[in-house]
Amino acid sequence: MPLAMFTGGSSWFVREAARNLIAEGWHVALTDINLDGAKENVEDIGAGDAATVDRLDVTDIKAVRKYAAGLAEKNGTIDALVNVAGGSNFLQMDRPPFHETDPDDWQKILAPNLFGTLNCCHSVLPHMVKARHGVIVNLASGMGLRGKANWAIYCVPKAGIVRLTQTLCQELGQHSIRVNARWRVCFVWRAGEAWDVEIVDYHQG
Repeated sequence: MPLAMFTGGSSWFVREAARNLIAEGWHVALTDINLDGAKENVEDIGAGDAATVDRLDVTDIKAVRKYAAGLAEKNGTIDALVNVAGGSNFLQMDRPPFHETDPDDWQKILAPNLFGTLNCCHSVLPHMVKARHGVIVNLASGMGLRGKANWAIYCVPKAGIVRLTQTLCQELGQHSIRVNARWRVCFVWRAGEAWDVEIVDYHQG
């Protein structure tokens, strides 16, 4: 049974993506710093033994490495990593012009979005490289390409995710690992079609 690891497991789009993958015969491992929210999603899916849920702080590289190693050891490898954690914090904050932002707020957005994605990719990739197999999907944003006034501290990490994805594509093709950055996604997963999804607008690295 193929295994997909999700971050941001309490979000509605992880819930629906996981639901569709389970229907296609996948096992899903949902992680989130909000454990209760992730548990609610698993209960809503009615996944039974096809899903696990664990608390994971993606900004803690040691914790992410330990979790990924345990997951790979238990399942043989990690077939897919979906990095979703981090996007919602900014939507709940005031958004003044950049010169009026509080530097203390920068880390609240940069850490889960950019460094969380870096941590998870860095921790999972050794297992995928060893298996010569895997898919990584990074949740980006169109604002990572074009920017938007008053959204600087959100646009910066999303731009970093896009460039990270492009870089990893160039590095990992030789290991048969595919990496994509996606946004405005409908999240209709087709596991039988190389993990394609229906997309309104996307960037493929």
